[in-house]
Amino acid sequence: MPLKSLKLVLKRKINKFKGTIGAGNIEIGHIDRNNLLEDFITKKEIKCYEYTDFREIQSIERGNVVRAKFEGEFFALKSLNDDDITIRKVIDELKLLYNIDHENILKFNGISRIEGDIPQISQKNKYLLVLEYANSGTLSTYLDKHFYELNWNDKYRLAFQLASAVLYLHDNKIIHQELYVDNILVHQKVIKLASFGLPSVTFKESSNAFLFDIIPYMDPKSFNTKDYELGNHSDVYSVGVLLWQISSGCQPFRTGGYNANLATAILSGQREDIIDKTPLEYSKLYTGNKICSMSNKGSTIMFIDYFYRMLET
Repeated sequence: MPLKSLKLVLKRKINKFKGTIGAGNIEIGHIDRNNLLEDFITKKEIKCYEYTDFREIQSIERGNVVRAKFEGEFFALKSLNDDDITIRKVIDELKLLYNIDHENILKFNGISRIEGDIPQISQKNKYLLVLEYANSGTLSTYLDKHFYELNWNDKYRLAFQLASAVLYLHDNKIIHQELYVDNILVHQKVIKLASFGLPSVTFKESSNAFLFDIIPYMDPKSFNTKDYELGNHSDVYSVGVLLWQISSGCQPFRTGGYNANLATAILSGQREDIIDKTPLEYSKLYTGNKICSMSNKGSTIMFIDYFYRMLET
């Protein structure tokens, strides 16, 4: 697949995703975007934090996120671009977050408004999402630091937490759409799924580097199908790659570059080899159709039963 063609495919996916954000809403520009968000905050009685009440603010590894302390507890503050698409997207996705309650999904706590000059945050950004803080960072960072401390029970539990969070979303008719390693966080050895539909790292998706970084996690059918639709199946493929990463401690396809050649190879059937000494039942999760069949049936309970049986053996 030529480089130019791959870029077009990937950008078309991103633009199509962005383009669904304002569907059904009044045409952009007819209503002040900040008034839309303020109205939503008021109607839903979302908790608002005074930014000046936060202490010990410092940047962390994720580009548009800072860590801050409020009443003795750490939170992650995620800044939002102050533009029409982002604000409308945030409103749509907060409607989902508002009703989500799962121990392996990052908790949304409220919103803070920025006033004055804040050194850690661009002045273009006027709002912050106040989110649960994950003290071990991304799954990639966690595996880099702790992989050799993990036994197979630990890996099973991480895999179970990830997959059950995704299947919980599917049971609630929500597609994550951006399942890759930097959107999986870890807090006190527990998986926290982040950024389903919310603007991830200030829409860095527009950069070629980011588009190539997510290639290993994307359903290869999307590379070659003009009208490909994101769905449970695309999330399931991404989960499979992430389960392999948990088993290996490595980035997928780490020995070569993330480029058009890799996309072509994956489309042609190239997959990572099963890691030596991986339990057969674990490898079946990402090489077979176990997760896919459960996802299509929308049964989180079936999946949890299957995993518990594995953990007991």
